[in-house]
Amino acid sequence: MQTSLQSMITSVAIICFMYWSLDKRPASQLRLYGGILSFIIGFFTTMGFFFSSFNNLPLAEAHSTIILVIGFLKAISISSLLFQLFKIPYFVKWHFQTISATELQLTKPRIFIGVTLFIILCWSAYLFVLYPGTMSWDTLNQLAEFFGKHVTNIYPTGHYLLHAGQSTISDHHPYVSTLIYGSVVKLAVYCGSAKLGLFTLSLLQTIFSASVLTYSILILQKLQFRTRWLVASILFYALFPLFPLYSIFVVKNTVYSISVLWFSLLIIHAMLNKSLWSTPWWIISIILSLSIQIFNIKYGFYVALVASISVLFTFKTQGKRIFAIFFVPILLFQSSYMIGRTILHIIPGDPVEMYSIPFQQTARYLRTYPNDVTVQERKTLNRMFDVSNMKKLYNPNTSDPLKSGGGGVPTVYRYKSANAQDLKEYRKVWLHMFLKHPGIYFAAFFNQTYQYLSLDSRPSLTVKDLATDDFPLNLPMHSPKQYEFTTNGKRFTFNYTTRKQHGRNIIIIFCNLLLSLPIISILFRGTTFFIASLILLMYVLAEHRYRWIAALSVIWMQIPFCLLSPVNGSQRYMYPFLFSGLLIIASLITIFSKRHHASSIV
Repeated sequence: MQTSLQSMITSVAIICFMYWSLDKRPASQLRLYGGILSFIIGFFTTMGFFFSSFNNLPLAEAHSTIILVIGFLKAISISSLLFQLFKIPYFVKWHFQTISATELQLTKPRIFIGVTLFIILCWSAYLFVLYPGTMSWDTLNQLAEFFGKHVTNIYPTGHYLLHAGQSTISDHHPYVSTLIYGSVVKLAVYCGSAKLGLFTLSLLQTIFSASVLTYSILILQKLQFRTRWLVASILFYALFPLFPLYSIFVVKNTVYSISVLWFSLLIIHAMLNKSLWSTPWWIISIILSLSIQIFNIKYGFYVALVASISVLFTFKTQGKRIFAIFFVPILLFQSSYMIGRTILHIIPGDPVEMYSIPFQQTARYLRTYPNDVTVQERKTLNRMFDVSNMKKLYNPNTSDPLKSGGGGVPTVYRYKSANAQDLKEYRKVWLHMFLKHPGIYFAAFFNQTYQYLSLDSRPSLTVKDLATDDFPLNLPMHSPKQYEFTTNGKRFTFNYTTRKQHGRNIIIIFCNLLLSLPIISILFRGTTFFIASLILLMYVLAEHRYRWIAALSVIWMQIPFCLLSPVNGSQRYMYPFLFSGLLIIASLITIFSKRHHASSIV
């Protein structure tokens, strides 16, 4: 009864809003970009409805016509509502910013440090309960490589890439981060405790995160947000549980995401103060933020390159200086990989890691059209895959089983025998099969990606699942000897723990309480800020605020890599949007603030 009443009230409110907004005519540019974006979100949400219910487009289901009509109406309704909602910023008054100086002077070092320490103090309860820290399977495998274990069967590396004399460290994950993680833990073992190493990594990430988040408050101050909003932002960072949980989580995506936010803040700072281009601390910060991105995520190099080019086009008068500054991280990256290959003998990453979507499409094709594969096509596919296992292990929401067979599951990718030529021949077969049945390829793509843009996705937290990317409250659980490491004659491991279980349960109860609140719950979703970033891009283009592209391109560049990622709606891939969420909202407010509406700076 209560749900029906809420639905009725919501429906009436929507109808009233639609009636009011239909008279409001936005600028032609907003009609164009708003129409495109509202259609995309409505379409992906509808795809989510189909795939979550049927794992396919319901063309062969009973009552399929009715289901398709419902889906069509849902897409039209969502798109129409969103298009009207996009008009709102043009018809409301903004009271978030002020011309007068704010009372919170974060430019003073002692206040900046004080706010940072306050955030860390609020997070200290999480540091205590989760001691020595949390980590992902990726980090655990990086440590295994550093301490001499071959894990090429866990995420299989083609044997054609292996040769005698190679290190156990691979470039499946950026090897520089592997060296850093391993070195810190190894030093801690020498000091008497491996746990101290994990805690050190967690603490360093926590300090880094709190400092950058405080810097974001400083930027809000320079954008002249009112003091009450600055204080509210500080409290949000300090008390919202995802920030400490993700900051403590030792995984490459955490450091990468914080550096993405840091880079955006630095560019906005330079937009407001052009003298920073010749300021040593700012130049060093830019180089560090780009370097951290490049050395922590494989696609970070391409993100940093595009961001650098956008900055170069925006600040043309600083062209030579920008080129010199941004060239340093790229030079460091290229040099380090040359050293890695020639001196450290790092195992190169397997190219199949880039084939998440094509592998999913091939597997879905084999399931749907098993009799429409020629003898030659099947022969080519069998050189790359175990075709029967490929059909069995196909999971519409993740490609990992197709790439990672060998780590305890039936092998799909024939990493022991496949070679570069087989991969080349596979691409030809992939294209030929696409031309025969393109629809199945589109279905596989949308089934793998819809959660990034669907309005229906929602996180969940359970006591039985404590080592997830959504809510990292523990270490991965594995057999005791699976990840037992040895260094300097000392054995150690990192494994799931039941210590401080009461404290973990309190965190779980707190998170579930917040998740039960309608408005607050959407802040737990990376999708919320993923979509918010697209809305911001729409307004930047509609309002011709192209200078914002230089600052925020590093955030928008995460979008294609999320859509090409191996997991549908991966929260970890959306960490950059979560950490940058407040900046995204603040940028939107700034664009529509009356004071900045006529500004040539932002």
